[in-house]
Amino acid sequence: EEMLVFREFGYHILSIGIFGLVLGARVAALAGDEAVRDALLTGTVKVGVANARGAAAGNAPDAQDYHLFEAKDAEWVLLVREDGVGLHARGDFADIEEVHSTDSVLTLERARLTVDKPRLWVPTEQDNIRSRALMLLGAYSVGLGEGARDMAVEYAKVREQFGKPIGSFQAIKHICADMAMRSEAALCQASFASLVMADGSPDTDFHAVASKIVGTDVAVK
Repeated sequence: EEMLVFREFGYHILSIGIFGLVLGARVAALAGDEAVRDALLTGTVKVGVANARGAAAGNAPDAQDYHLFEAKDAEWVLLVREDGVGLHARGDFADIEEVHSTDSVLTLERARLTVDKPRLWVPTEQDNIRSRALMLLGAYSVGLGEGARDMAVEYAKVREQFGKPIGSFQAIKHICADMAMRSEAALCQASFASLVMADGSPDTDFHAVASKIVGTDVAVK
């Protein structure tokens, strides 16, 4: 169900802050903090997403330099590592500097993490939220690719050249067909990854990573 919902989130280009909100609520629930869980589920507080950058990109526990996505007005920041997932307070980050993002809507900041221990923490042994995050990122990317595909097809129907819609030309048909095939492949991988995860299969990590790789590659292309 989450995979299908995140596919729609991607299709309609919902803020990536939804990753922090959904996964953060899961962290709070599993960590036993009902107050934070309820605040996130009702949307009364925001959750940004931290991503290690530069030399810290290995997601090591002592990593300090991060990019913060959609965290400007957030009370919490989600941090995903291989050994677990945690929620940091925004105040745990220092030297916060706003930088240019890919567009005028998405907020992006650079910051230094000054507190090693998250306020709420769920180790991978308790719940593999990291693989869930990768699977949902793959699903979100599927939606992005499908949205681009549909916009391209609609444009090919109305844009005319030499007195004909460009969609009638073989070269354009081939491009649209390639987009459709890539989108279908990414959706199949995301769907399979979600089913494997729901079954608790030992192959969960592999297919979650595959979903992310295939989905993001399709979205970019």
